[in-house]
Amino acid sequence: IMALTRTVSLSHRVGYGDFYDFSYTWDGYSDGNRFYGWSANYSHNVYDRDKKSLDWFLFASRGRYRYESIDYESPPARIGYGVGTVQRWRFLNGYWEWTNALGWGYDKPEPTDFSPYTRLEYGYSFSPSHTLVAGLEYGGRTNRLNNRNGLLYGYRQFDIRYNIVW
Repeated sequence: IMALTRTVSLSHRVGYGDFYDFSYTWDGYSDGNRFYGWSANYSHNVYDRDKKSLDWFLFASRGRYRYESIDYESPPARIGYGVGTVQRWRFLNGYWEWTNALGWGYDKPEPTDFSPYTRLEYGYSFSPSHTLVAGLEYGGRTNRLNNRNGLLYGYRQFDIRYNIVW
């Protein structure tokens, strides 16, 4: 199954340390299903000096699928929210970034689960319009649907992106 994803985002910086972002996403799947969702983010810069920075952030999102598919996770509604920190170390043409977040969310009609995660990312800029980003992410999750409140393995992810901006 293939998907075509489109996103529209609005971002606004207030002063030096506050940043707001709102985005709306809609997907079309090759099986005829559709996804519609929004996300809102707020981040506040705690410090930015000596090529190091620390931010904390809040996030919330809600999405829905047109119908549930047996081929992939597609709940009638998906709600998520949480808080976290991002620490960044900058150097010539690149950076290292470490993100830690505490998230809560649920897929209707299931109960709310706790899902913390951590991510380590490396980015390198070949030019202002060409960047390479590689990241490792690991997350846990409770499973209240099956009456398990302890933190279980949730997911792991490795990604590589080459970004071109024009």
